[in-house]
Amino acid sequence: MADPADLPGLDLVPLTSWLDDACPGLRTGELSAEVIAGGKSNLTYRLTDGTQTWALRRPPLGHVLPTAHDMAREYRIISALAGTDVPVARAIALCSDPAVIGAPFYVMSYVDGVVLDRPDAVNALDRSAATRVGEALVDTLVELHGVTPADVGLADFGRPAGFLERQVRRWHKQWQASETRPVPELQQVVDALLADMPESGDPAIVHGDYRLTNLIYTRDVTRIAAVADWEMATIGDPLADVGLLVVYHRLAEQSDLTMPRMRPADGFLSADEMVARYTAGAKRDLGSLPWYVALGFFKLAVRRHRPDAAVPSARRAAHPRRPLMDFTHSEKSQVLQGAVSRFLDEQVYPAEPVFAAQAAEARAAGTPFRTPEVLVKLRAEARQRGLWNLFLPDGRFGAGLSVLDYAPIAELSGRSAAIAPEAMNCSAPDTGNMELLAMFGTPEQHEQWLRPLLDAEIRSCFSMTEPDVASSDATNIATRIDRDGGDYVITGRKWWSTGAMRPECKLAIVMGVSDPDEARHARHSMVLVPLDAPGVTVRRSTTVFGYDDGPHGGHGEIDFDRVRVPADSALRSRGRASCASGSPSRGSRSTRLGCWSSRRPG
Repeated sequence: MADPADLPGLDLVPLTSWLDDACPGLRTGELSAEVIAGGKSNLTYRLTDGTQTWALRRPPLGHVLPTAHDMAREYRIISALAGTDVPVARAIALCSDPAVIGAPFYVMSYVDGVVLDRPDAVNALDRSAATRVGEALVDTLVELHGVTPADVGLADFGRPAGFLERQVRRWHKQWQASETRPVPELQQVVDALLADMPESGDPAIVHGDYRLTNLIYTRDVTRIAAVADWEMATIGDPLADVGLLVVYHRLAEQSDLTMPRMRPADGFLSADEMVARYTAGAKRDLGSLPWYVALGFFKLAVRRHRPDAAVPSARRAAHPRRPLMDFTHSEKSQVLQGAVSRFLDEQVYPAEPVFAAQAAEARAAGTPFRTPEVLVKLRAEARQRGLWNLFLPDGRFGAGLSVLDYAPIAELSGRSAAIAPEAMNCSAPDTGNMELLAMFGTPEQHEQWLRPLLDAEIRSCFSMTEPDVASSDATNIATRIDRDGGDYVITGRKWWSTGAMRPECKLAIVMGVSDPDEARHARHSMVLVPLDAPGVTVRRSTTVFGYDDGPHGGHGEIDFDRVRVPADSALRSRGRASCASGSPSRGSRSTRLGCWSSRRPG
């Protein structure tokens, strides 16, 4: 337990005196306590006398908004629900006197269980456990909304009439009370919510912040041991809980920024599956659910002090007739995410020490840019599992995934950045080069260069930056691409051409000035240059703090001394000037810098 001096907001001396008066005989030893980490609002402490353990809740330290963090309301509702099927901690004592520890507080039983508020805890669940977690979460919410408030002494706990309007206006006031900068769009959302407000059904107990991380599961994760954090509970429209739950889980399907990531591909219920299960159990009409989802986005934005982040989602969801922006991954993406996770666990992670050893052996042998042999085996395994060229949105050449669908796969492969992307043929700079060839290459260029790259028979580099100019602005690029009869002649020096040092690197996509008299952003073109062409000299690998990224082919400095290539080596696009950064293709994930001319040079 923590030293008393390290317990913010909790003085054990007056607390001990109060507890002995409020609950004579409860304490049998000296009190000690520690803060329970993870809460984002009210403070929760683990309190013990060496024999028994309790939990103590108090408001947060510092600025507290009016009506918020009412300890008496939390205490009342867990006391009222004690005799129902809704699992709660046992209420022990309430202290309304702020003089004891500086604020009102209450003591309840300590529930020993699992809170799934960390990615490692969620990732440890197998598929069946993940499914049980979601089912229990929904079923418990159905139980809560099925409790008649008057039957448990909570008839006056809230005012259901006008509940939704008060929610909108109160959360708006919450923002205004803590506002640090104006957000005009927020008023538009408020107006839309008020204008399209649905009629509420039968009132029920509303938790106010019902989500996975406010639940305590049993140690075996077979059921919920207690619902926690009742500070926003009231009587009102229960679909407010459902809408916010949908918001949380739509976000959790995509990332772990709000809660630990929970992907349906790993067995977790999707937001839509939760809604369907709730509908079946609660027998309520969810026809106006988009409005409640909008309210959920709005509330979450205010709580995060980032209203601008959720304004667009709330505005769209407030109008059921308008299409929602759906960030749900496709079934294909979800299946691939699961397959990539298994590939990482079964093949990639165990291969990491082998990769490191082989890279060290190559360096010791004087061949630091040799590709470790273990990648050959991993590529074969990835290809057999269908985890190949997943980055390409063009279904002719790749998996045909959208940016949204590929993003979580890229994130997964980044967990073993040295191996996984290349094992699945999804590593830079080849990914960007293959995208350019797929979008702008001719059929002949596809056959000569794209197909070997797609099959990982060769590698490539991208030659844009130059040692003599500030190449972050691509309009400064000075390498010349001059027409000479049926050829183009390339003259210039490039550096930081990643991958150029590896033996398998056969192609450089070279950016240079082809039309010096054109407008600043229309002077440049890209040409395909074989690295074995006469006049190409790979001089050395540049380094970053002494590291040359040897296993990935280094970062080559390359001289192009009047290198002559056929005229059909130029890349072309459909428009006059195409920006390779962000790319003209809606599905492209190219991250090139600078703009280049779409015309053939010359």
